[in-house]
Amino acid sequence: MKFSLALATFSLFSASPLATAVLYGDEQFGDIPGGRFWVFGGNGLSIVNPETCAVESTLSDDGNGNMLPASWSDGVYMESQFSDKKYVAINSRVPVTDSHGEEAPAGEVLFFDVDEEKVASRVLVGPRPVHSYGVYTHNEYWTHSDGDGYFYIIDLKSIDRHNSKPIQVHQDTPSHGKLMWDEDGALQGTGYATSTGEPFLFIFDMDTHEEIGKFDFSEWCNASHSIGFSSVNKHLYIECSRGAPTLLELDVSTPRNPQYVEAHAGITGSIYETPDASAIAVTDKGGSKFHLIEPGATGEAASSIYTVDVYGHPSTPVFFPNGRTDGKTNFNTCLSLTINTNQRHYHKNKLMCSYYGCSQAATQNDVDAGMCLYALDANGEQTNSLLSVGLTDISDIAQGTHPNSKVCQRCASELNYNDEDGKCVCTPNCGSCASDTPEDHNADLSGAVCMDMSTMTPSRVSNRALRSLKDITPSSHPDSTFVAAGSVKQGSPYSYSAQCGFGRTYRSHKKGGKYTALPSNFPTNSVSIINVEDFSLKCTVELDGTPGRVIYVPPTGSDSSMTASGSTAPSGGGLSGGAIAGIVIGSLVVVLASAILIINKSKNGKDEKYTESAEGGVN
Repeated sequence: MKFSLALATFSLFSASPLATAVLYGDEQFGDIPGGRFWVFGGNGLSIVNPETCAVESTLSDDGNGNMLPASWSDGVYMESQFSDKKYVAINSRVPVTDSHGEEAPAGEVLFFDVDEEKVASRVLVGPRPVHSYGVYTHNEYWTHSDGDGYFYIIDLKSIDRHNSKPIQVHQDTPSHGKLMWDEDGALQGTGYATSTGEPFLFIFDMDTHEEIGKFDFSEWCNASHSIGFSSVNKHLYIECSRGAPTLLELDVSTPRNPQYVEAHAGITGSIYETPDASAIAVTDKGGSKFHLIEPGATGEAASSIYTVDVYGHPSTPVFFPNGRTDGKTNFNTCLSLTINTNQRHYHKNKLMCSYYGCSQAATQNDVDAGMCLYALDANGEQTNSLLSVGLTDISDIAQGTHPNSKVCQRCASELNYNDEDGKCVCTPNCGSCASDTPEDHNADLSGAVCMDMSTMTPSRVSNRALRSLKDITPSSHPDSTFVAAGSVKQGSPYSYSAQCGFGRTYRSHKKGGKYTALPSNFPTNSVSIINVEDFSLKCTVELDGTPGRVIYVPPTGSDSSMTASGSTAPSGGGLSGGAIAGIVIGSLVVVLASAILIINKSKNGKDEKYTESAEGGVN
């Protein structure tokens, strides 16, 4: 296998242990300091230096007269095994419907040449590609297309096309899904895929790209989303994405013959393995909780499960070694927050309206806090249409005798009735239909919650819900730190959402060295650079356009030369290329040993519970 010079050099000189649990295929590069954050957004690409807190360059077109997409999904940094080429590969969320000749809108993957900072190729794949993985052990980029339920595979030797052998990961209903694979051979070349539309775990051969079979878990799960693997006990942990919150645990010590172990009730969310493989971490965005699970023996259910309340709907975690040796999981973690900070949805400092609840306002205070009132059908069930009243109701509303007088006060005035149909909507400015300008937000209410995971023991675990991030105190959360780092716009409604409803909200972020970069929309479009070592906000870098996805690119070529401390040296200083090469060659055994440590864990997906496949997303 070809190794990154920066990665090899870092493995020799860094005092900190390398992360060995890889989730998407590029996490190992996040341990190398001195790189850049590539931020993809509404105006293309911005490359941010976290040390100088500056945008170093931008890119808005592909070099052929075509603008870059304005919306993005997952992406990874990859290095080819067969050349010196380094790429950022990322999925576009913009359907391709122009002159490519496809019968239906297709999806698209863009490859960027890292050294040249330009688009290297644009590859058509199935519709709505969302999750992606850098399967570098095979020199391949894998992306899942929600529209047709296939994995498309692009070999880095031929980045202008996929391999024309997509893998079907659905039985009847194409849906959203994720991939789980491992690097060290523990799964014997076996891959797994989830589906939010069907109760199956799809099993396939990572080498031949052929389906092996399906594991039917309908007895315990209706569908699945996030998936993780513990290299300690060779178990899969799978998020049940429909029905009651459940975490399914399967024994795959015989990789192609999964065995049921346990269905852990009350646990749901995005699943990760900690870098030292000591625990499975689960981020429950909807329930505002962070679970830490200690794997049991092979074939036995996990019994040690710690839970911390994390107010603010936490999303993706990043991990950083904290230098301690006294805990079971000696890492710091920072979780991005997705809480709605629009003050039009608050009443007396309490959030009243978000994706997790905003319907059936009962009082004027509810209306003032942006809650919606929906019409009921003949069976008394709530519909997706906002309630409206006619002019014949105006007198009863004005006198307070109408059943909805408390909520429809605006309809006591003829000025609020539509001239065409004579109707007045009781709550027209509710939910996502409310004003949503920077002035409406208190962005200080969001950012990240960071904690020292080595202190997570039963005696230090919270069992009470917080109403505000201000409630994080030494007595309630002794090892949690709230970092105010701006907030994000709430997700737009889907085609099946209720009128003025919300969609899911995502805030993915990547670690680079000791920093992580959080995208923010309020108070400005920006990325917030947080130091995961000491839980401090280093700076906020404003961007020209809405930030979407962040990918970390380690130092390459002219970026920097690595010093023995793992920091970057000024131009003309530090180790020369020849000196570094001599050290690397002379220490080949050490490098190979470090590489083995790097390449020994599993891949899975990240963040968020799905009930439909139509609009997949991440973190």
